[in-house]
Amino acid sequence: GLTHRRLRDLSGRSGLSSAGTATALLLRMRLIGYVQPDELLSNGAAKRYRPTDHMTAAFRNRVRIELQACADLDPAAAEVLARLDEPGIFARLIGELGGAAFEAARNPHPDARAIDVFAMRSAGMLIMYQLLNDADDGGPFPPSDGEVDVSIAAYARRFKVSRSHVLTVLRDAESFGVLTRLDGGRVRMETEAGKVFRLFYAVIYLGLMEGCRRTLDRLPA
Repeated sequence: GLTHRRLRDLSGRSGLSSAGTATALLLRMRLIGYVQPDELLSNGAAKRYRPTDHMTAAFRNRVRIELQACADLDPAAAEVLARLDEPGIFARLIGELGGAAFEAARNPHPDARAIDVFAMRSAGMLIMYQLLNDADDGGPFPPSDGEVDVSIAAYARRFKVSRSHVLTVLRDAESFGVLTRLDGGRVRMETEAGKVFRLFYAVIYLGLMEGCRRTLDRLPA
């Protein structure tokens, strides 16, 4: 079962987040109704937590959308999508994807370092997505060599972080060659942005398709 201690330990061992971030994550999941206490200690504190039906439904819908993106390319993804509501299929798929995610965290690919840095910062990926969207000129996506006006204050308000936090994300992105900060608050997306995000989506969707194949392979005959 999910406990506060196990979540902190798992986060530390996997390298996915710090123990403090794991604690904040558990608090957020409780606040939005994604987990609830399953067992209480004598002092009334929660000993174990379990996912709510709300969390399961939300995650199932997310997986369904991603499977729909793969179904035309991969027969295994199409079959899992068609059978997603069958007993055991969803749980097996999530188990396969979770195992692959922790293995990737233990053996990160050096080319994915930029994505790891953005993902580890609060709203880091959301800020990067917003930059890509703002720089989109209708051409190839992700855009490269496109310039965009960035309002640090507006980004901070939208994603509920501080302005210094937004600046930190932009500095991280610049250090990896994803963008160049220009005078007057403008930002130019560099060719490296396309490489980084194409790799990110390749890993996500190839991993999903491999998870579908393993799910089907391990179903009872």
